[in-house]
Amino acid sequence: LDIRNCPNLTGSLNLSSCTNLVTLRAEGTSITAVTFANYGKIATAHLPDTINTLSMRNLNYLTDLDVSYDNLESLTIESSIIDEYAIVLDAIDTLQYLRLTGIDWTLASTSLLNSILAMNSSYLSGAVYVSGAIRNQELINYDNAWSDLTVNYDVGNLVTQYLVTYVNADDESTVLYTTYVDRGSVPPDPYATGAIPKPTLAEDEQYTYSFGTEEEGEYVTGSGWTDMSDPVLAAKTITAVYTKTPQVYTVSWYLRPGLRITSVSANYGDEIVYEGGTPVNEDEEGQYIYNVFKGWDKSTGYIRGNTDVYALWERAPLPPVGKDMADMTPGQSQAIQLITLKIRTEQLSHLVMILNLQMWKVKFLRKICI
Repeated sequence: LDIRNCPNLTGSLNLSSCTNLVTLRAEGTSITAVTFANYGKIATAHLPDTINTLSMRNLNYLTDLDVSYDNLESLTIESSIIDEYAIVLDAIDTLQYLRLTGIDWTLASTSLLNSILAMNSSYLSGAVYVSGAIRNQELINYDNAWSDLTVNYDVGNLVTQYLVTYVNADDESTVLYTTYVDRGSVPPDPYATGAIPKPTLAEDEQYTYSFGTEEEGEYVTGSGWTDMSDPVLAAKTITAVYTKTPQVYTVSWYLRPGLRITSVSANYGDEIVYEGGTPVNEDEEGQYIYNVFKGWDKSTGYIRGNTDVYALWERAPLPPVGKDMADMTPGQSQAIQLITLKIRTEQLSHLVMILNLQMWKVKFLRKICI
């Protein structure tokens, strides 16, 4: 198949049914993906620089593969004679989807495996020998990601690591993150590295909680955990640290529902005293029914939350004429006192008005005489 120098030829080239295809020449096209036939006879494949996806399964004759891997994002190679190791090394900066089976690699370090592990999706099967240092956490990560891959190493190159467990400061010590840390190294901050979201702790009546500390709006690395500066010499547990802010509540006093007298702010546990005058309810005095203040419906001696306090009233109609004071309720007695005080106040106001009138007359006559 020779489709060279067809620049307007784009998209994917699906050759999965072309098992007898031996040669593919596609230089100068703009195709982006090629899928070769499983167990195909392809021996020569020259592809354009625009390739970003390759799928090659059980290709035992492909000895002449010419392609640029600068844009390669997806690669599948299964049990073929192709040097998949060289391709992966060449395309490691762009690859995001990788499937390799039957590999047999010898690696000087774990860096390539860790780069593959960081891809969006990967599957490896076969065997890998790592001749350099390798860690417990890396072995666990590889086993979790690629159960069909055998990783061999020298026991003497196994770096001693200890399990570090990060827990929340709640009553259950909820585990937030675990990792293995090299012996003698300081543990990492999993929130600062992006390994976990910002820990939270539910507020209570007394405080709200914010994780760690901030400077100029930025989280200070390590400030959200205990023992972050001590080297790890054994398995250890690190607990989240929170900055406590006292809860501020509002205490409001009401003459009746919907009619607020005043409000104040208070911290949890404060004792708040109403500092206004004695509440007065004169709504029914026109019908000679008096509402006598009896106190408040709740205490404000220890504030535990937003508190609405309502005045308590004893509704006391004016008693019948002739009723003995000894037979009156406390409310009726106070009603008598209130109306008596009101009458005396009115009489005093009337007297003051008369005196003012007399004084005005005296001043007027004095002015006339002068």
